[in-house]
Amino acid sequence: MAEKEIKRINIRMGVGLHDWFQDKATELGVSTSALMIVAMNEYRRSQMSVESMPLLGEMFKFSQSSDFEKMEEDVRNNPYVRQFLDTGKWELMQQHTESENAGEKR
Repeated sequence: MAEKEIKRINIRMGVGLHDWFQDKATELGVSTSALMIVAMNEYRRSQMSVESMPLLGEMFKFSQSSDFEKMEEDVRNNPYVRQFLDTGKWELMQQHTESENAGEKR
């Protein structure tokens, strides 16, 4: 398996947040850095969910249709769907889901 590129970042935070992260990391038996990575991934996932809400609304609307050929054409031509697909967020969500599923299999 190819090694993933890893970047290092340094951040400054308030004492209260720092102490909370340290206490929670100790409680969970993980490093503070690992807990921060989990927190950032959860934030990213929630942002993707929020950004895809218009798409979900459109998908629900299309799901009420019984004309599947028309539904497929409408989905492809829908600006929310096009924007979502064109920005590459669909691929990001698929990669994220695949990596999570791979982690569950371990």
